[in-house]
Amino acid sequence: MLEQREQIQQISHAVEYIHQNLDQLVSVDDLAGLVNMSTSGFHRAFKEVMHLSSLQYAKSIKLHHAQALIVEGKRASEAGYMVGYNSPAQFSREYKRQFGYSPSAT
Repeated sequence: MLEQREQIQQISHAVEYIHQNLDQLVSVDDLAGLVNMSTSGFHRAFKEVMHLSSLQYAKSIKLHHAQALIVEGKRASEAGYMVGYNSPAQFSREYKRQFGYSPSAT
């Protein structure tokens, strides 16, 4: 029980880091190091707690944040850049995959 609570706290810390660094590339190795876990242990624990891999989670959070920025009036390319996408084409592809429509249709 204590180990599970500690694991949840570690994953929570990683999730907080993802949210605070939306414009940065996030690697599993970096997140694992941040919470003092092995890469494989972190990957397993993150998926167990969040039901997604850390990279899937980070991508989803970035795209949802970009969607909110577009709704607020930012251009799609600007919103993509603000959440760490350097390629407007890649941002548009991943946005469409996530939401089922292009960012310009938001």
